[in-house]
Amino acid sequence: MIFQRCDGTTHYYDRQADVDALAIELDAVPRVALDTEADSLHHYHEKVCLIQLSFCGKHVLVDPLAHIELRPLLEVLASRELVVHGADYDLRMLHRCYGFVPSKVFDTMLAAHLLGYKQLGLASLAERFCGVHLSKHGQKADWSRRPLTGELIQYATNDTRHLLCIADRLADELRQKGRLAWHEEECRRLISAAVSGAEESQTRDDWRVKGWHTLPEGRARAILRELWQWREKEAELADVPPFKIARADVLVELARWATENNTIEGFPNLPKNIRGKRLARMKQVVANGLTLPKSQWPQHEPLRSGRCKACDKTLLAKLRRVRDEIAAKLGLEPSVICSSGVLTTIGETKPETLTELGEVTSMSHWQLQLLGTAFLSVLAEHAEEISNAPLATSGEFG
Repeated sequence: MIFQRCDGTTHYYDRQADVDALAIELDAVPRVALDTEADSLHHYHEKVCLIQLSFCGKHVLVDPLAHIELRPLLEVLASRELVVHGADYDLRMLHRCYGFVPSKVFDTMLAAHLLGYKQLGLASLAERFCGVHLSKHGQKADWSRRPLTGELIQYATNDTRHLLCIADRLADELRQKGRLAWHEEECRRLISAAVSGAEESQTRDDWRVKGWHTLPEGRARAILRELWQWREKEAELADVPPFKIARADVLVELARWATENNTIEGFPNLPKNIRGKRLARMKQVVANGLTLPKSQWPQHEPLRSGRCKACDKTLLAKLRRVRDEIAAKLGLEPSVICSSGVLTTIGETKPETLTELGEVTSMSHWQLQLLGTAFLSVLAEHAEEISNAPLATSGEFG
């Protein structure tokens, strides 16, 4: 057991005996603050590099890179209530690496969102409720490196040190405003989404990076796809995130240049790290892209945004107005209670009952209670207006 002093005692566990004892200790604790640190900014295959826990005034850092068996500890944590700030990424990583699925989560960022807070960061909440200032140094650190510095240990500890206090204050506010059940439902959905999201793998459309749609259809997009695949292989070979090989905008411009010039020679913004064998491999994939037959070009795919072709724009405006009015009364951003994408789905499908509305939109129960009746009224009134609208006479068509 190693003790690091950093504004209180932090227990740093990298031995099996300590982790096993911790699992036994946690078996009597109903609620634990949790956070993780990963190395996604520094390695291709990201992994959990640190697990931070706070409970009963004690702060523990568990080192998963120390070749210890975490299963007994994770089994206990899965049965506790976990207090996490912005839990989505932590839960996805823990599930991906260890198959971990918690039974109950209290997400402090989500709670602040449902209360209408403008500042959702942990540092803002810690200052608001605990009167402490948290340093942001460490956000971009390589957490896979050992040993960890005292400064990083303090940073990691502070990610959970104040979470239980913050959660208590937020829970009180949620209860006072009648929104605690909202939060509980959203946390359950968050767990389900994190588990299903962690199962996702790369798809054939992952090459459609930001800006892909600015390229003309056909060969240019075929070259972009080849470049994306090349970047993935290079990143895995070097064990770095893909953006450290080349940014997405560079890939797009490379594809555009190669299409217009039938070569990448003379490309003005080639990253300095693309040289030697890496450059040779890139030239080869571009050459492959330039010679691909049309039958192997990417198929046309329309933009996913602005898809409301089957949705009456007048109806969509009415739905949005109702949502915005209700959100304003609650002091919330409209997107918190219903996203624009859900509004579009409602306008396209035009459900007639609350059951149908829930099925086509996957809205939460609390969202259906809050908005469902109002949305259905708008839909019914709009349908009646259309049915009662006078038909155009033959003269109106010229």
